[in-house]
Amino acid sequence: MLEAFVEFLLELFAEGIVWILLFSSWLWFIIMGFSWLLYGILNYQTLLWICVGFSIWWLITLFVPLESQDSTW
Repeated sequence: MLEAFVEFLLELFAEGIVWILLFSSWLWFIIMGFSWLLYGILNYQTLLWICVGFSIWWLITLFVPLESQDSTW
């Protein structure tokens, strides 16, 4: 009985982490930016991928309404 309860709590905790990761946009910007930078370093195209990353980030922020930027960003 205790094992089932602990397993349930672990699953609930894991689901919470997944939802937080899915909906925290800044975390995804950091992950994507780091992966672009790493890809650029490995392929000797760092400046290109930094520019691509900032351009995409800028385009995404253009489409986010100012009201939601105040509350979630």
